[in-house]
Amino acid sequence: MEKSFNSIAWREAATGGFYMGLTYAILAIAGHLMRSHTGVASLAGALGFFSIAGFLYFYSSRMAALRGAAGFSFGQSMAFVLRMSLFAGILGGLGMFVLYKWIDPEFFRQQMDLAIATYVENGWDEKAVESAGTIAARMMGNPLFVVFSGVGTMIIYGGLLGLIVSLFVKRHGDPFAGANNGQNGTTPPQSE
Repeated sequence: MEKSFNSIAWREAATGGFYMGLTYAILAIAGHLMRSHTGVASLAGALGFFSIAGFLYFYSSRMAALRGAAGFSFGQSMAFVLRMSLFAGILGGLGMFVLYKWIDPEFFRQQMDLAIATYVENGWDEKAVESAGTIAARMMGNPLFVVFSGVGTMIIYGGLLGLIVSLFVKRHGDPFAGANNGQNGTTPPQSE
């Protein structure tokens, strides 16, 4: 039963992570494109936060319901949230790569130039800062780096939200479930 539940958990995490990552990527791109309209960008950010929390709660609740009488502990919920965040991070990272590489690369170049100029003005070595900026720009052009960054970011973000979500979705197992057939963790009496 546990092996079956584990495969269901991975499937549900992949499904939930797909929708969560897609929503996150779309809202992040929309927020970036509407950055000149402060209200719209703020709304996109708020929708991103609440959609991630909502997806985590919805899919974690589904997993708790699938466990039924066996219960769904805080640790199981956190493990599920982190699995889901892993899948969401892949898609979110791809969305960020598309944003960096094709949608608005000039904006990110300007931001990098501004950061380099700020460091140089504050007394940092110009050559070292420019070489660090070149390395950073090269890394942002690598889809694997951006996807892994997205995965790491989403695992941290989802994990922090998962601490709260898991408090609400955890369920204690029914201690009397399966009392007649030894499924409650005890061994049924053996007849001699």
